[in-house]
Amino acid sequence: MEISQSGRAVRVELSEEEMKAAGLCYERFGRGNAAAERFLAGLLKLLRERGLLPYGAEMLDVAVSGGDEGLTLEISQRSGNIAVEVFDSPLMLEDALRSLCPEGDIPCELWKFGGRYALISRSEEFPYSEEMRLLAAMIKEHGSRLSGSPFELI
Repeated sequence: MEISQSGRAVRVELSEEEMKAAGLCYERFGRGNAAAERFLAGLLKLLRERGLLPYGAEMLDVAVSGGDEGLTLEISQRSGNIAVEVFDSPLMLEDALRSLCPEGDIPCELWKFGGRYALISRSEEFPYSEEMRLLAAMIKEHGSRLSGSPFELI
């Protein structure tokens, strides 16, 4: 198991052998799967013991991706409400990033899905929106994360 941290997010990669040993399967990983729930509970305890997640971090997002070769979990702490912006081209995205925050200090992630780009941001200043939360969850489930720090790309 490989564990790495980037900002407020932790990435955990499991090999196919580790998945089998833990009784995990990507297709069945989720709520209601006893093996997945036991694994995730143990993993969160380990991450907290290592200081990678604070003990008070109750609200977490867990994105799971993978297949036959292994499994990747990205665990990030929730802070604030979510805003999602979708762009058709990298140029439109770059312009939006520059105007959004010239200093680059808004926590956000860049995702690609269906030939489009999505910027998922979190802030206490955003109004709560169940629609935005669901859109972000769908993008994270079906898209590919390109960067946890998109301001570094411009």
